[in-house]
Amino acid sequence: MDVAVSTTALHYLPAPVLASTYRALAALLRPGCALVNGDHFPPPEESPCADLTAHVGRRRVERTGAPGHEDEDWESWWRTAAADPELTDLFEQREKTRPASGDGNQHLSVARHTELLHRAGFRHVTPVWQAGNSRVLVLLKG
Repeated sequence: MDVAVSTTALHYLPAPVLASTYRALAALLRPGCALVNGDHFPPPEESPCADLTAHVGRRRVERTGAPGHEDEDWESWWRTAAADPELTDLFEQREKTRPASGDGNQHLSVARHTELLHRAGFRHVTPVWQAGNSRVLVLLKG
């Protein structure tokens, strides 16, 4: 396989399952081929840029014309969606099938993902796009 793509999905996996998934994807990809992962990656807590990153994300929302969502973050988006009566059945189904581990790995930084990816056989990890905490990473198999 030459390329695998995931967008806003892998953060649902608990870290051990994510590591296993990265290894499985590396096994499927030929050397030099890529995994492209677009997802939400929080900055490290000690990052001096954490506030700036959040601010850039909020400003992007304002510029793109999503009125009323300037202060919306990941958790508040899900709370708002869950409160929509039209989505009640879907959210009930989601809760029944959701892993017991809870949040998946949504709190893992890019640095921690990079460690897991290197262990799985990816030698190069580079961001190619970022807006706030949302990033697209391109990962090349060694």
